[in-house]
Amino acid sequence: NHPWLAQSPADFWRRWHISLSSWFRDYVYIPLGGSRSGLARQLLNILITFFISGLWPGAAWNFILWGLYWGALIAIERVWNAWKMPGIPSLVSVPVTFVLSVFGWMLFRE
Repeated sequence: NHPWLAQSPADFWRRWHISLSSWFRDYVYIPLGGSRSGLARQLLNILITFFISGLWPGAAWNFILWGLYWGALIAIERVWNAWKMPGIPSLVSVPVTFVLSVFGWMLFRE
């Protein structure tokens, strides 16, 4: 699904981890309350879900930080959208999302 052409962190995550995202949404995020209890609880649910997704491949600190990094990016995106900030043109959003995703991979360099 061409994750490197994603226009936002949430779009990147949906394109990169298609079935894993669905599983975490259905079995972690929604049972926590999903987005039903206001923005603050929604952001907490996102961070908890991504923390657990960081534990999924292994309980090493770099995986946990990677999960929290993506959770924070998606939480920031949700706040941006909740405040009805103007959208960023794809000419800018695609390269910014690419740089953010590459920066996240730096947690795994040796």
